[in-house]
Amino acid sequence: MRAWLPPDHLAWRVIEVTGQLDLAGFAAAYRADGQGQAPYDPAMMAALLFYCYLKGIRPSRKIAAACIDDVGCRVICGGAAPSHQAICQFIRRHRPEVRRLFVQVLSLLAAGGAVAGPLAAVDGSPVSGNASRFANLTGEQLADRIAAVEAA
Repeated sequence: MRAWLPPDHLAWRVIEVTGQLDLAGFAAAYRADGQGQAPYDPAMMAALLFYCYLKGIRPSRKIAAACIDDVGCRVICGGAAPSHQAICQFIRRHRPEVRRLFVQVLSLLAAGGAVAGPLAAVDGSPVSGNASRFANLTGEQLADRIAAVEAA
């Protein structure tokens, strides 16, 4: 798998950064008595989510499809292909922990120069606002309004 991607690929960086995180919160949510089917490795699932979120892939069905089509996802999963139900259940079970760690992952990746940009989001939560597409302004219109307000 090392030959599939260049050494500076985002997938390798996400795997490296995820290895630096404290993932004890994930392990605590699973049974320790050995009963039942073993879940996918929480570190692998977390790295998969972080990688997909950074690439703009959020729905569990699209993440599951990326585990087959996207080489970075295949590398992170080690060739495994978690179903969308497994991904969705992992997200539902660990949503607060994923949100908390995603901020750490972003800051570590940004510090290492792997990602840049002012905006990243964990989910598509709607945010209320008072804008409409009819209220959009061009740069000139906005500059005119700013000048008018400053003059007033």
